[in-house]
Amino acid sequence: MNAQVKVLSSTVVTGGKLGGLPPEKLSPIDASPLLLKTLNCPALKFGHDLQLDRLHQATAALLQEYPIIGGRIKKVPKQDIASHPWLKAAPYFIDLAAADAGVLLVEAEAAAAAATISLNGALAEPFSMTSSKVQLPPWYQPLDASALLRGKEPLLKLQLTHCSDGGCILAATMPHLLVDSHSSTLLLTRLAELYRQTPSSSSSSSSSSSSSSTPTTAAAMAAAAGPAADGFAAANGTTHSSGMPGVACHSLRTSGSTQPVSQAPAAAAAAVASMLLTAPAVAAEGIVGAAAVVHMAGPPASKGASMSSESWRKHMLQPAARAQDWQSPGALKPLSLDLQSAEAAGLRSTLGWLCAAVKEGVAAAQKFPGGASRLTARLLTIPKADVQQLKALAAAGSLGEAARTISTNDAVSALVWLAFCELRGRPLPGSSHQKHSKRSGCTGGGRGAADAAAASGALGMAVDLRQNCRDLRQQLPADYFGNAAWCLHIASPGPAASSRQSWDGSSSPHADSFKQGGCNYVPALQAAAAAVRGGLTSFRQTPQAGGKLLQLVAAQQAAPKSVLVRNLSRLAVKVDAFITSWNFPADAIDFGHGPAAEYACVVRPTPPWQAAVLPTRPDEGAVRLLLTLPASAAAALKRSAVLQQLVPHASLMV
Repeated sequence: MNAQVKVLSSTVVTGGKLGGLPPEKLSPIDASPLLLKTLNCPALKFGHDLQLDRLHQATAALLQEYPIIGGRIKKVPKQDIASHPWLKAAPYFIDLAAADAGVLLVEAEAAAAAATISLNGALAEPFSMTSSKVQLPPWYQPLDASALLRGKEPLLKLQLTHCSDGGCILAATMPHLLVDSHSSTLLLTRLAELYRQTPSSSSSSSSSSSSSSTPTTAAAMAAAAGPAADGFAAANGTTHSSGMPGVACHSLRTSGSTQPVSQAPAAAAAAVASMLLTAPAVAAEGIVGAAAVVHMAGPPASKGASMSSESWRKHMLQPAARAQDWQSPGALKPLSLDLQSAEAAGLRSTLGWLCAAVKEGVAAAQKFPGGASRLTARLLTIPKADVQQLKALAAAGSLGEAARTISTNDAVSALVWLAFCELRGRPLPGSSHQKHSKRSGCTGGGRGAADAAAASGALGMAVDLRQNCRDLRQQLPADYFGNAAWCLHIASPGPAASSRQSWDGSSSPHADSFKQGGCNYVPALQAAAAAVRGGLTSFRQTPQAGGKLLQLVAAQQAAPKSVLVRNLSRLAVKVDAFITSWNFPADAIDFGHGPAAEYACVVRPTPPWQAAVLPTRPDEGAVRLLLTLPASAAAALKRSAVLQQLVPHASLMV
């Protein structure tokens, strides 16, 4: 339900520290042309209200700790580009001394009750990744990305929407070049801490969380939404989620399943009912590079009372030296960056890959009418028992220490990879490509690209440089506030990777249980999980991996446009799926009455065929994925043989 929202007031929150700070030039990670117009918009729904004056004071204090959130984007003088060549494609800096610097704080009201509003239910509404105007739900302040780059829009807009039942929604609208998912969580966590430290105002009757109305707890909101859903009880396979009012969930179990419904893991009900959900962390840049994190080891570190470390300074992600000859695809292969080479693109190679990408797009449009113009999101909830079984199956294909290192993240990433390959008709990881649909390229001048286009695909996987690059730990603190994420591309393994299992399942120890329509997907799962684990391990163990990555990204931004065209075309052909993780501890965002009843995020534009791992409670054991795909593919997802075989008790938001 999209509630009607009326704006009551707006204020620019300023801070006295801003005027004395030098400008901040964008880092190579920020300066990607595709990332510049991408928005990152988290939102929180509470069963209690927040006080506007306290929020104003907390925002002012936050501005002192993170001055960059109050800046304005300006053009970099041409003479400065020589010393910062990556700004050639995106010549911008953040001016902290602008006359109109500050954070926009808006107060609004909704006639609807918070219990009837689903922040995440709106994500199922079809949207476009090609539209020039981003449509956001009414609890967000709109932000014009083009005007932002002209210095006409603030970097951060906060909107507090009071609901009729005493609850509220707090939503932030920001450009992705300012924050990644780690930093947006850090920002909201610190804002909540500062709010709790601010004295309550007894005169704020209209926005008081105690005097205006009785707080609505998360449990009461869930009860108001209707009975909890387990995803299996309804005769037609459809039920409603108490976590998202009015949103239906579909069981992936087939009618031919031999396991009684009563044996379905009870964790599925809790997984669907939980309201800690967020959108993907990656926008259009996910096709070529920037992304969110794979792992989050613990809650974001509190900044404390002062900002002595200045962990928001963007120079921390500037390359230490010029890119060298290691940029060649062969040298970048151990880093899983060989699809992002900054080497000059020859005309034949560029045209060949461009032609292959066009043919790939035409084929995709025929298979899924509407393509990028009509995308949708679907929430897949995998209960604890299925998660445990999935990890065990993925690890069974490895021996010794390799089997012990396969993580839940590896298994879930492999599942996404298989599911999207199946939907798109692409070769499965570990399969013989001759047995599946080929990716044809052009003939003639683009022959080399055509041959490569028919080769194996790849999984795009986001990594957080703070956690995955040991060589950057001195210059990049764990609490770095900014955009510090990039995308690796894990090459699809060949048939040798699954030689221990036959594709008809005859030699698999799970053949009887996991043969679906004549195909056993367990070997593909094991090959994909091993490839993911191998790719991440290789990246982390490569000496100076972080420094090399930064140099590569800087060289890409400084390269001729033909390099960008070649890389984008190559990725459009080769990448099967993309996965990122926003599994951050949303429970830590506490404004004084406990964690939010619902946590969501809208990232636009967003490309298709990507999955985001969403927040869950540590004791829950379930995995929640937000899958973005063409709207015309949503029905096929419900019938996915991969999901029905490997996670039979999962439920899908429809």
